[in-house]
Amino acid sequence: MEPKTILLNNWNENTDQFTSLLSKFDTASFNRKPANGGWSASDIGEHILIFDIRLNTLLQDARTPAGRDPHQQIKPIVDRLEDRENKIEAPEFLKPSGNTNDPVDIIENIRAERAKVARFIEHNDLSLLNDKTPHRFFGTLTALEWIILVIQHTIRHLPQLEALH
Repeated sequence: MEPKTILLNNWNENTDQFTSLLSKFDTASFNRKPANGGWSASDIGEHILIFDIRLNTLLQDARTPAGRDPHQQIKPIVDRLEDRENKIEAPEFLKPSGNTNDPVDIIENIRAERAKVARFIEHNDLSLLNDKTPHRFFGTLTALEWIILVIQHTIRHLPQLEALH
């Protein structure tokens, strides 16, 4: 199987898994904050949506030949995001608003943003760098690395959602 096909399948599976979990919440439970503090399912869904919107912008600015292995940062990304002991505070621009959200709207918006990423995967060179917007931990990333980062980031939030349901 072609690498792009594998990535696209992983992207679509990640989207389906995340949105399937979101769909298990009714509006009240979706917006209910956990008793011990933290984010609601609504907050997590909005956070992922904000990141997906940002990813689409970042991908459009991936235009510079990498001059390095375009997979170079994948292992550090996966290692950092799989480390559940390592708390990572979301930057302000990725934090949810805290407003009440409708789960159906959030799911539809996530699916729409992720469909744009799927089209990007199919039709673009994923080895190009976005040198305009470096990641705060990993520096300048290729389109491929940004996509893997968002997949891993979404996976990181799955146990949070499961615990809320």
